[in-house]
Amino acid sequence: TFDVALISSKDGALSVLGHNGDNFLGGKDFDWAIVDRVIVPAILEKHDIEDFTRGSKKYRSIFAKLKYYAETAKIALSQTDEATIEVEKIGEDDNGKEIYLTIPFARKDFEKLIKPFVDKTIELSKETIKEAGVKQSSISRIVLVGGPTMIPYIKDRLEKDLKIEVDTSSDPLTVVARGACIYAVSQKIPKEFLESKK
Repeated sequence: TFDVALISSKDGALSVLGHNGDNFLGGKDFDWAIVDRVIVPAILEKHDIEDFTRGSKKYRSIFAKLKYYAETAKIALSQTDEATIEVEKIGEDDNGKEIYLTIPFARKDFEKLIKPFVDKTIELSKETIKEAGVKQSSISRIVLVGGPTMIPYIKDRLEKDLKIEVDTSSDPLTVVARGACIYAVSQKIPKEFLESKK
């Protein structure tokens, strides 16, 4: 999912001024975009496979592997300008030919692919700020949360389009865990958990 929260911090107390999101916008959508628009067309260019789609029950396990290859490439492109998608051990085509291919995948092509998703992210962020009645210039920083925010293009677009500094001092992968811990500490522990069992 994609979630954006506008948070005010005063004297150590946090309050949510606005919240927005899209339950169908997240890292998995990036992965499936790579599968549908990069990997599958490359396979079908070299192999004859009837009804080779995600909706086909026959190929469900193959598409799970393709998604894994896509996710691996996505993660690699957060560190490098180019990645290679190696498609192997997924079976044979309709002619009995083993499906094996190497697909070069550049960061610039990945960025073009995910641009519509990032555009939606920017749009939802702007809506949240507007609905909260807060001036964009009064927001001090953006804190990124979750694996997909490690994609350089997302950070660059947020800074460019929202004109707000992205704070990179916190690891996006541990922010959620830290937040959960802080929340847990603030909760009352039910009596049944405190009483020792006889």
